Amino acid sequence: MFTHTSQQHTSGYSLVEVLVAISVLLIATVGPMTIASRGLQSAQFAREQATAVFLAQEGIEAIVAERNGSILAAIQNGDLSESWDWHTSGSISRCFSGAGCGVDFNNEDVRSPIIDCGSSSCMLRYVPGTSVPYRANGASADETMYERVIHLEEVGAGSRDKEVLITSTVTWQSRLYTGIAPQKVELRSTVFNLYE
Repeated sequence: MFTHTSQQHTSGYSLVEVLVAISVLLIATVGPMTIASRGLQSAQFAREQATAVFLAQEGIEAIVAERNGSILAAIQNGDLSESWDWHTSGSISRCFSGAGCGVDFNNEDVRSPIIDCGSSSCMLRYVPGTSVPYRANGASADETMYERVIHLEEVGAGSRDKEVLITSTVTWQSRLYTGIAPQKVELRSTVFNLYE
């Protein structure tokens, strides 16, 4: 008698085919994930830089506001010879020192008290939910990575100089790129004695 035996061949994937498929899948997913991760890091670093630029500009604008306030007071008093006294009297003189000064906006009060960076920290704190969230003081505020220092320098000769150079510097240690030197944004502007 004749018996017929049939062998069934099951088709499947060999180990090499599986390894090749996994390798292709990894290459296809790791590349875009790396690009996305780098993109997110770049976006976060750009956000840190933009915040630093805004904080530096805010420091310049605070000094310009002090000058403008002095001009308005002189106009109201009817004596324009006092319009340039803003930089020689009061706490603004701290900004001419080597350590520089900081500006502390106390909530809505834009008549900013000047802080001596030589005797206290000019690290900025963040107070959420306020119209001026970054400030130099605030017991309940969270300390940020940003430090703002403002320097003033009289330009020109004579006792009644006609020009003051404002330098607002914001430094910070990036949270993304640890181990590198602190980052720095420095903005400069000049204010002039317009009425004397």
